[in-house]
Amino acid sequence: MEIDATDEQKQRLEPIVKQAVKDLLPVREKARAARKQAVELLAADRIDRGAIEALRADQIQLAEQRRSVSRRRSPTSPRR
Repeated sequence: MEIDATDEQKQRLEPIVKQAVKDLLPVREKARAARKQAVELLAADRIDRGAIEALRADQIQLAEQRRSVSRRRSPTSPRR
C-alpha cells in the first residue's frame, strides 16, 4: 500500500499499524466464528432464541472491541 508520507512519518507509522493488525486478528477470527454460529443457529430445525440473543450480545461487544482498536491513536497524533 502506498501512502503520501515522508520516510520519518512512515517509520513512526509502521509500529502503530503492526500493533493494530496484531490486535485486530483475534477480533476478526471471533467475527468469522460468530458468523458460522449464526448460520448454524438460523438453519436449525428449531430456532433457539436464547442462543441467538446471546450471540447478538457477543456481537455488540465484538463491535466495541473493533471500534476501540480503530480509534486508537499514536502518542504524537493530534487530539480532536
